[in-house]
Amino acid sequence: MGTYAAWVAAQAGAPPVPLVKRPWLHGFARRWHYDSIEPSVPAGMAAFLRRVRPNHSSPSDPGKLRVLHCIGGLIPGGAERQLCNFVVGAHRRGLELRVLTLRESVDDDAHYADLLQRAGIPPFVAGANFNTDFVRKLRARPGTLELLNRLPVFFLPYTVDILGELLIDPPDLVHAWLDHNNIWAGLAALLAGVPHIVLSTRNVNPNHFPYLAHPLFKPWYQLLASFPHVQFINNSHPGAEDYAAWLDLKPECFRVVHNGVDFDTVVHPKPDAVQAFRDEIRLPSDAPLVAGVFRLSEEKQPMVFFEVVRRAMSRVRNLHAVVAGVGPCEGQLREAIAQYGLADRFRLLGRRKDVEVVMAAATAVLLTSRQEGTPNVLLEAQWLGCPVVSTKAGGAADAVSHGRTGLLFEVGDLDGLTEALLSLVLDRNGRERLSQAAPGFIAERFGLDRMVEETLAVYRQALHPYSTADVKGVR
Repeated sequence: MGTYAAWVAAQAGAPPVPLVKRPWLHGFARRWHYDSIEPSVPAGMAAFLRRVRPNHSSPSDPGKLRVLHCIGGLIPGGAERQLCNFVVGAHRRGLELRVLTLRESVDDDAHYADLLQRAGIPPFVAGANFNTDFVRKLRARPGTLELLNRLPVFFLPYTVDILGELLIDPPDLVHAWLDHNNIWAGLAALLAGVPHIVLSTRNVNPNHFPYLAHPLFKPWYQLLASFPHVQFINNSHPGAEDYAAWLDLKPECFRVVHNGVDFDTVVHPKPDAVQAFRDEIRLPSDAPLVAGVFRLSEEKQPMVFFEVVRRAMSRVRNLHAVVAGVGPCEGQLREAIAQYGLADRFRLLGRRKDVEVVMAAATAVLLTSRQEGTPNVLLEAQWLGCPVVSTKAGGAADAVSHGRTGLLFEVGDLDGLTEALLSLVLDRNGRERLSQAAPGFIAERFGLDRMVEETLAVYRQALHPYSTADVKGVR
């Protein structure tokens, strides 16, 4: 619990709310509790929020907005990478941006902290330091303290700590990322009277992921969508359509902004670094290598990845594989590797910061996800000239030009994925053809400048919300 949430809890005589590092995993472990949660917005809360007026006027030029980005932490995830890419790219254009996290930047939560620090945008933690002006500003908003103490426990302590930061140093626009943060920061921004709010959704709606789903997501997202100064982003057309259908919103409610690759930071590693990595994993000089870079969670289907690679290994005896990533399926994957006696050819690398080196050392990159937004790994691998094989999950179909820059197959087509992987491993000319075409494709469609400009276009739209309010109705 941060300092602002602790103060609010003390006013109500409530015990401190424990800070859970991964609240979605905590919720998954206690899903029985969800049955007792009423999936609705408490009575009177929506009416209260509609009475809150913007706390200040904002500049008419999006390039002059003071923008606060909010995310849980800076773990090695796709959304976290894209937040950092955008913030760094927009900062180069002179925008004033800050990054607020809900957890301290240590261990996994510090994965991208150095990237922001080097750009001169140090992240800070909600509620880490108490500013006594918070009490005055909160009491100047009649009814707000009482409302905070009526919030479902799902919102505590994060919404209160975010609210504290917004009251102390009000931004012109809050841009939140990922479902939990969208709800917490979205509500805090409404209570603080932030003039403009942008919520970035990724992939498909959280009901597809048991460890993410929460019964309060839908009603609160629908409430947020009813405010004309709240805008939504998704990073793929399939994802946007899925969220819109889930929330009973018109598809136009979601602006699609595909991921962007920062070509200044995703660079070809030096040959010595690549050779050092191959030596590290004891890879024979003539051995082909398949690489996976993904979270070891169910939607990424790591066991499908294993099965495809296992089949390929049975036909190419010197084929090796590595996976960079961590997650709840790691134990199951390790058991399968041991069961088939592949420990000397199939290595789990854990969390890596040098994924460019891993991909540059690989003969091919394989992704077997069931659900995807726009996978950073496919974009970055192609930019580095590494051939890719992937399922057509979500935005992956847009991220690869099938037959020209990589190979795509339907989710569940293990035979197709296996044969495609073998074709790349065994056909040098085919690999080189894909490798030569891929960087140009990525530069043309997935550059950082394009992503920054499209996001700024959403900010421009946010400055004139009532011109687009008609798209916020139900379908």
